[in-house]
Amino acid sequence: MEKLYEKYGRYQETLKTVVLKGADGIRKMKEEMDHLRANPPKEIEGRRVLRIRDYKAGTVVDVQTGAVSSTGLPASDVLYFELEGDGWQCVRPSGTEPKMKYYYGERQSR
Repeated sequence: MEKLYEKYGRYQETLKTVVLKGADGIRKMKEEMDHLRANPPKEIEGRRVLRIRDYKAGTVVDVQTGAVSSTGLPASDVLYFELEGDGWQCVRPSGTEPKMKYYYGERQSR
């Protein structure tokens, strides 16, 4: 296993779940996703956002150049932010409960 870590590096991932209680939970999840799509962050946790994958729209946007390409994947209500320094954040609403899921990952130093 150590040889694989030496070759590819170590990665750390974590998940944060935000429960949106009450009858408004589903509406709040939609509003959060709509807001992120209309106002994508320029940085997350102090790291610049490099590319934004919007799986609902089926697009990958290079933030610096504005170039747009296709994800080539089926539509899904998911946003994935590629960050400088081998980091990423993915956001999606739960499909079964009024919860927002925030996934984070980053490459650790060798």
